[in-house]
Amino acid sequence: MKKNFFISLFIIFILFSQNIFSENITISGSTKNNEKLISNVSIFFIDKNDNIFETKSDKTGKFSISLPKNNYSINIKKDFFRISEENLKNYNFKINSSLDIILEKSLSFLDGFVVDKNEKPIPNAKITIKSNNFSSILFSDNSGKFSTYLKPGIFTVIVSKYGYSTTGFIRKIKENSSVDNEKVVLNNFNFFLKGTVTDGIKSIKNIEVSLHNKFSKKIDSTTTDKDGIFYFYKIPLEDSFFLLINNKNYKKYKSKPLDFKEKNKNKIIFLEKL
Repeated sequence: MKKNFFISLFIIFILFSQNIFSENITISGSTKNNEKLISNVSIFFIDKNDNIFETKSDKTGKFSISLPKNNYSINIKKDFFRISEENLKNYNFKINSSLDIILEKSLSFLDGFVVDKNEKPIPNAKITIKSNNFSSILFSDNSGKFSTYLKPGIFTVIVSKYGYSTTGFIRKIKENSSVDNEKVVLNNFNFFLKGTVTDGIKSIKNIEVSLHNKFSKKIDSTTTDKDGIFYFYKIPLEDSFFLLINNKNYKKYKSKPLDFKEKNKNKIIFLEKL
């Protein structure tokens, strides 16, 4: 009897814990225009780190999506519709919630494409569209293209992507008109790396440090200063790099791959004496 009581108590605790500490919550609702349900609307939930979660309303205009608890902005894609300004806000989803997404008819249209200086398409570039009353976010597709329906007015369009310089433009879109085939060029920016070489007790000066890409090709080399500090400037945008030190007084050092999608502000290198 006592044993069964504790087993029941344990099961209740597990169920309670799963409910309280669950990573995901469910957002469900409808897509509508003037109380009329609209089907097959692509819905994008964009978190504060620009991760995109996508769903689509069904043939009855209903949708449901499982999301990590987080802050989100929302946008939609449906021919001849734009998302209403009342839905263009930040949502803090912590619990299962219902949400109606209101659509407004529109014939005012903006489309374009994002490329680099070599005319290569840039996918997943972030396009932020701002006016006096609202701000909305969308992303370029795998071909670098983007498109959206808008309320007529004057808009500031900001285009950005990690590894590239941010750019933008201002356009006026009139009623039932469009801005077509807007070309946006993003320029690569170069990365910067600072590091310190030490033997674990003191910094080591006059140590040559070389930088290599993933194919082991040497990109650049430098020498530590009197404080054991080295710098690499204008590192080109590539997948990964590694650092190499060959010095007759120390064991050979080769770093793990450095992914510049993450911040590498100060790399500490420990050398062992031979």
